[in-house]
Amino acid sequence: KDAMENSVEVVIEKLLNVTKDIVPKVSNEAEHCLTIVLSQNDPFRCLSVCIS
Repeated sequence: KDAMENSVEVVIEKLLNVTKDIVPKVSNEAEHCLTIVLSQNDPFRCLSVCIS
């Protein structure tokens, strides 16, 4: 379970970086995926990833 939680944190970090892409289609898709991931996980853990 810990490995899966760490994987989700890595995915969130990567998606946060991709949302800043200069190609609008890429950043929009990343934001859509990020919204889905954040809605299905513990918001406090997600927040800790965003802050760090």
